[in-house]
Amino acid sequence: MTKYANLVNKQRSAIVEQISNLGLLNLGDELPTKVIMCEDVCCPICGSSLEVYTSGNSYQIACPTDGRIAVFRGFANPSYFKV
Repeated sequence: MTKYANLVNKQRSAIVEQISNLGLLNLGDELPTKVIMCEDVCCPICGSSLEVYTSGNSYQIACPTDGRIAVFRGFANPSYFKV
């Protein structure tokens, strides 16, 4: 899914905070990839459960109908930035 949900930043931040408070955004270098349907936090546009994808230090929160809500790409190894 490549489209983004039509939300304002305040709505996006509130959703990320709610999902984080539920403990679904556990990130870390060695953690496996997980995809969870979060029924406790719903899309403010359509009311669907949100899909929470985590992999290492990265996450994506998306609505299956309306698109991505929040995406964060974290790097596991700071050596990527060394030239």
